[in-house]
Amino acid sequence: MFNTTSDSFVSAALWAGAISLLLTAIVGISIIALRVALRRAERLEKATVEKWRPILNATLIGEPPDTLPSLRKNEELDFLKLLVYFQTSLRGEARVALNDLGYRLDCDRIATHLLDRGNDAEQLLGILALGHMRVESALPSLRQHANSSDAAISSHAFWAILQTDASLAPALVPEFFVRDDLPLSQLANILKEADFDCTAILSESLGKVDAQHIPRLLRLAESLRIQLPDTQIRALMNRDEINIIIAALRLASSPLLLLQARKFLHSDNWRVRLHAVRAIGKIGDRSDIERLKPLLQDKEWWVRYRTAETLVDMPFVSRDDLGALVSAPDRFARDIVTQVLAERGMQ
Repeated sequence: MFNTTSDSFVSAALWAGAISLLLTAIVGISIIALRVALRRAERLEKATVEKWRPILNATLIGEPPDTLPSLRKNEELDFLKLLVYFQTSLRGEARVALNDLGYRLDCDRIATHLLDRGNDAEQLLGILALGHMRVESALPSLRQHANSSDAAISSHAFWAILQTDASLAPALVPEFFVRDDLPLSQLANILKEADFDCTAILSESLGKVDAQHIPRLLRLAESLRIQLPDTQIRALMNRDEINIIIAALRLASSPLLLLQARKFLHSDNWRVRLHAVRAIGKIGDRSDIERLKPLLQDKEWWVRYRTAETLVDMPFVSRDDLGALVSAPDRFARDIVTQVLAERGMQ
């Protein structure tokens, strides 16, 4: 019985060893195959760039060749990458010339195929190419991808649509205002590049969206340097939500909002006090020097610091006024003003 058991263990060990060797061999072969495929892809990409870069450069200087070499199937992806790279770094007539070259090589069809049937990376490449080439026939597919749950695909599809036909913006922009998964800076850049004035749409949307989205819309207005009506900003400053009040204070740039902004210097929330100080720095008058002085003694360091910065930067604050601030009886006030003056090299 013991011999039988021992033979069973030996047999199991042999099988385990054989299976391990087989798996190791499979992994090794897979690694070698991947490396071979990678090097083949690198050689193909290099050959494609060497073939087409001179043609692209000639196109940029206004000397496109009358006849073009054929764009082989295995070159399409690498050529499209190269074309998008050139387009991204150019503006004006040079980009138009590249687009003409792209159409001659049927790149609009290639990019549309990638958008409809490619993986995520290929779809993104297709979107970029279609946006630069302004392919109107691709708009329905781009509109579908603009609703994607993938933020990268969605935002770039939105960009491509506005590049192709900016008249579609009024129907699309409100949807993207409330897309919290899209970086605000990216959305602002898309709208800037499209050269689309969304002041009216943003102002209208503020009255329709949920309160949780209002701060985002106000930050977007700030990024785009949109000046909302004073009455609308005043109404937002009268809200109860702290984030909305702060975002509205950041937009306050009219003297008509000064009285409203001054009220927030006494807020219980230090962030509100801080942004009230910044707002008064933009729209305040000389009488606000006395109103700001007490905040040099605020319990929050950032409020003291922003107040000192504001007072130092006010155009109507004289050197005598600054001297009085440096000599203030309160140590916190003296120290923070002295620090800001040192940072500005004004001591």
